[in-house]
Amino acid sequence: MRRLFALCITALFLAGGLPGSLALAESSCARTQAPQRCEAARLGATACTDLNTGARQACVAEFTPPLVCKRQRDSRSCEALVAAHAACTGQTGAGLRACIRARLPAADCSRHARPERCQGMAEAEAQCSHTFGAARRQCVRRALSRLLPDDVTQP
Repeated sequence: MRRLFALCITALFLAGGLPGSLALAESSCARTQAPQRCEAARLGATACTDLNTGARQACVAEFTPPLVCKRQRDSRSCEALVAAHAACTGQTGAGLRACIRARLPAADCSRHARPERCQGMAEAEAQCSHTFGAARRQCVRRALSRLLPDDVTQP
């Protein structure tokens, strides 16, 4: 029974299923059917290694670069995310998230229909950069209510 357990743990480790096996997972992306998707998922996962399961999913969604930036609505921010991942190579967890956020461009509110709301949203998101998912949405809403009290319910 112990031998079977040891074999299962070894198989998980070699397949990249354990947190300490990021280097092995990197090399295994070349052997998958979709190596670009595998690499993008690996990049997103390295940013979220220190979070619990609930926050990890939202974190991976936020820090995983899309496969093709040309198809994105905001291709400039997509390309900036890819470049930030490249610049922050070798870091994981909170350090990687901080490095990426520092390299992402500020919101361009000059062409926004309501520039004051755009600026308020950028400030609120900056205040809530430590949260993810539903907690992030609640944090941004609270920050917006403090920054723009009469404007929160307006789209």
